Amino acid sequence: MNLKSFVKVGNISNLSDARYCAGFGVDMIGFNLDPQNDNPVALETAQEIMGWVAGVDLVMEYGNLPLAQIRETHQNIGTGYLQVNSVEVAQALATDTKVILKIHIDDANDLTAFTSEADGLSEDIAYLLIDCQDESLYLDIDQAISELELTIPTLKAFDVTADNVLAKPAFYHGIALSGSHEEKPGFKDYDELADILEVLEIED
Repeated sequence: MNLKSFVKVGNISNLSDARYCAGFGVDMIGFNLDPQNDNPVALETAQEIMGWVAGVDLVMEYGNLPLAQIRETHQNIGTGYLQVNSVEVAQALATDTKVILKIHIDDANDLTAFTSEADGLSEDIAYLLIDCQDESLYLDIDQAISELELTIPTLKAFDVTADNVLAKPAFYHGIALSGSHEEKPGFKDYDELADILEVLEIED
């Protein structure tokens, strides 16, 4: 299958999600290795799942883990991309690794901080991923991204629904979605993820 937008699905923790997303033709799937985040997956489990999927770029999501630990782990894995939450860590890794920098905006101060440092981001960073849970900031973030005219492809990880995904502003390169916990092996209720991917599906 092909989709009408670039799509990354992160927080993959089970083979059902991985196969489902790969079958739909998403561009990237990511595995959360930071135990401080929700729904983390063991490195061994992530590697096992990666062995069963093809046709998608793989992303190891290191969150807030220390730079030294990320370097050591990633050298042993050798996947295409890694994702981190720290600007400093992303800058340090971007010269020799394909890096996704996740920016989580919790309040207006976070948005101000991001806009002030955006011009100084290394162009070696492969993608920016912008996330937010505060609905009151959604329009402000969209406006800020449009005005920054970023050269780094930017993925929208907030305010993405089946109803609005086709109206995604053109200044976003694509969207970022999230996998979910599997109740038991082989049993999944995809709900919103499925709804969004079905809207994006290009009919043959």
